[in-house]
Amino acid sequence: MVSSQYYDPANRKWRYQDLSTQKWYDLPQQSKKESTFYASLVYLCEAIGEAYRSQNHKAGVETEKFESKWVMSPNNAPKSTEETASLILPDVFLLCGMDGDANKWKQKFDKLQKDETKFIKAITAWWLKIVTVIEINPKDDKDILDHIVKLMSYLRQVLLEQLDRWFVPGLLFTGTQLAVWVADRSGALGTHKSFNIHEDPKKFIQVILGCSILSPQRLGFDPTMKLWRGPSLEPVHSFCQEIKHEDYSGSIYKRQWVMEMPAKGNSDERELFLTTKALSVGKAGCMQGRATVIWAARKLADLRPGGADTVS
Repeated sequence: MVSSQYYDPANRKWRYQDLSTQKWYDLPQQSKKESTFYASLVYLCEAIGEAYRSQNHKAGVETEKFESKWVMSPNNAPKSTEETASLILPDVFLLCGMDGDANKWKQKFDKLQKDETKFIKAITAWWLKIVTVIEINPKDDKDILDHIVKLMSYLRQVLLEQLDRWFVPGLLFTGTQLAVWVADRSGALGTHKSFNIHEDPKKFIQVILGCSILSPQRLGFDPTMKLWRGPSLEPVHSFCQEIKHEDYSGSIYKRQWVMEMPAKGNSDERELFLTTKALSVGKAGCMQGRATVIWAARKLADLRPGGADTVS
């Protein structure tokens, strides 16, 4: 539960201006340039999460570490393990931390003399670790459809690279209005009407906080899939902080997963399967139709010691 005090607009951690203006502090009011919104929107999203944590609320993730950071990277495409990945440029996104990232972020922040703008630009982003994306269009004009298409292209790329995602949330920000979208491999849904973040600050807080602290499953991660790291290491969820870049193979076709499935003849029991290779991932980024991803797999219990590394 989130206390009512948490939503108090007088809370300076919200970077909320005085009650007479009814405006979020630092957000441009008249600018039509996207770039003027990047840093202030990131700071605001981070402040919302920090205010929640400072009030000693229980973390949204209880069983896994889930370090995350709102960042902007409008001039640098997120990195990909796929050589043919599209070089599209999302404006602002929530990045899930990997092994030691929390400490690395702090060290980098201190090294840059606590300059938040330089720090946010210096973080290396991977499509594999993006949780959600914000597309910015401050003009609030009839070209909104073009920005929806751009947002869908970002969410599609996340689905293409993160095969353990059920769905990906995305936000469309038009200067004062915010719309919420969700894309999965069968299609996309968006709010019928956007809302004004200045007139309805509580709703804005709820949306950003939800993206920041909800459990991975509620943000679209499949809890029945874990990344296989070889027989000597335990498989882990892709959002777990223990993950390292070396744990991912160079190709999504070769990347191996441990999947939990209902046991044959008894749906109350579960069996573990190890994928040997992906047979078809061409539809992984599709958002229309069945968009089926197909793997070759075998029961994990049938593997002999040392055999897992030689599966092909």
